[in-house]
Amino acid sequence: MLKFTVQYKGFKSEYYVENDEIFIGRRQGKHQPDVCLNMDMRVQARHARMSQQDGDWFLEPTSGRKDVRVNGELIDLPIIVTNTCDIQIAQTSVKFEAVVAPKERGPSQWREVKIASRPANVISDPMGDQLMIQTRVDACQKAATYFDNECEHDQEKVALLATLPVMMNEAEDVFALSRLVLDYIIPVINGAERGAIFMVTADAAEFDLCASQPEKSPPYSRALMTRALTGGHGFIWKVIEDELVTDSIFHHSIASGLYTPLMTGDQLVGALIIDNRRDTEAFAEEDLQFLMAIAQCTAAAMAERLDG
Repeated sequence: MLKFTVQYKGFKSEYYVENDEIFIGRRQGKHQPDVCLNMDMRVQARHARMSQQDGDWFLEPTSGRKDVRVNGELIDLPIIVTNTCDIQIAQTSVKFEAVVAPKERGPSQWREVKIASRPANVISDPMGDQLMIQTRVDACQKAATYFDNECEHDQEKVALLATLPVMMNEAEDVFALSRLVLDYIIPVINGAERGAIFMVTADAAEFDLCASQPEKSPPYSRALMTRALTGGHGFIWKVIEDELVTDSIFHHSIASGLYTPLMTGDQLVGALIIDNRRDTEAFAEEDLQFLMAIAQCTAAAMAERLDG
């Protein structure tokens, strides 16, 4: 099996492929490449091909464009490549190596929360784009009790879920509360680099920033924020999965993220965001589950302060 590491302007993703013929390109229509370079708009549906012959791997361009390079040299014919080669396809860097197949995740064991088993949710957002979400969780379903047994291996998260609601009582307003939540949850979620909490306005037509890390540059995408506020689900989003990327996603370098509405009962209070700037595989289902539990506690505390 080959592991491909793909990098484009700071975005990084990995693919595992076990074929003797491997196509590298853009997901487009019926074309489903083995290694997807959708971030790079210069990449064609089938831009390059790798094939194995007598134990060696050959790389060749298939699109007719002269923008496939190996160690800085343009190629137009098949050439032997190894894991020491620097491969450049359009503006995307590609490296590969032989690895043992990674273990697949077992089925989700979370109770009382239903998780989509495959990334099959494609919804048109108000901006007209179609952004695919990876995994989603109903924000209104009970989340806290799934920590009873399933997360005994992660005592730090279990302890935070128990103590954070108590610490929230010390926050004077929604802004102090939001800063407190971000200060505690970002360090315990693997892959979390930035975060933000928003609250909806009184007429629920807009949303205002309560807190963010970093403070001066909140990770903000109106399209993804609108999805979190209107869909009633928390979800994982990965930039590499999408045909389209909005300007704000690209500007803030949002490679992957966890998005969840803040809801208490039927009341929508705001949204909670955690993201990563470079790794499209930064978050897993258990991270989303943990964030949903934190979100429910946060929503209740925010609603109490807003109503008061």
